[in-house]
Amino acid sequence: MDDVNRDIANRVGQLRNIVDQPLLIPEKLNGNYGWGIQVQYHLGENYFLNLNTYFFREKTKSEYFQEGPPNTVNFLFKRQIEYIEASAGLKYYLGYNTWKRVNFYLGGGIGVGFGWTDALTKYTDGTNTVDNSGQYSSTALIANFMGGAEIRLTPYFSLFPEAGYRLANLQRMNGRISVDQDFPGIPNGRLEASDSNYTPEEIYDFSGFFISLGIGFILPFI
Repeated sequence: MDDVNRDIANRVGQLRNIVDQPLLIPEKLNGNYGWGIQVQYHLGENYFLNLNTYFFREKTKSEYFQEGPPNTVNFLFKRQIEYIEASAGLKYYLGYNTWKRVNFYLGGGIGVGFGWTDALTKYTDGTNTVDNSGQYSSTALIANFMGGAEIRLTPYFSLFPEAGYRLANLQRMNGRISVDQDFPGIPNGRLEASDSNYTPEEIYDFSGFFISLGIGFILPFI
């Protein structure tokens, strides 16, 4: 999310320079925990088919308030991102056997990733005003590569520690933007516009290494 973090820092930094107020850059979006569901089916011997879903959400925010005199300053910046993926994959177990306590595997999968982001900037100081918002989304093909282990605790209950890499670059998102800002002290400081088909410059790349821990239940009738 480096490109998104740079965009956030630039936007808040530009506003801080214009209004000459100590507006803080929000904390970086640097990855958060997510959760998902996987259904796994034994195809035979060492091969397992798996169907996966995964959900991720992260927020960042910056606020500043200073009561006058001479003027009351109120600033709010928020950015939220959400990511959902659905994929199908194959796992190859290294000598799979039901009597083993630990079975190691390698795997991979492909699917579709869906991303959304909401952006909001509000600022007032008695002279300057900003009320900007945007809602954008994007989809892309994704891929996962992983290695892990199935640790069988009982005949029907297992743990799945896993590590891997996710390729999920959703590129530039598209959506609706609304801009209403007024800076009387600078040329052309007044802007009011909206666009339902706007594409910001920043790249939303959810790719990266991951570590996960899953809890598995074996259904004997499948």
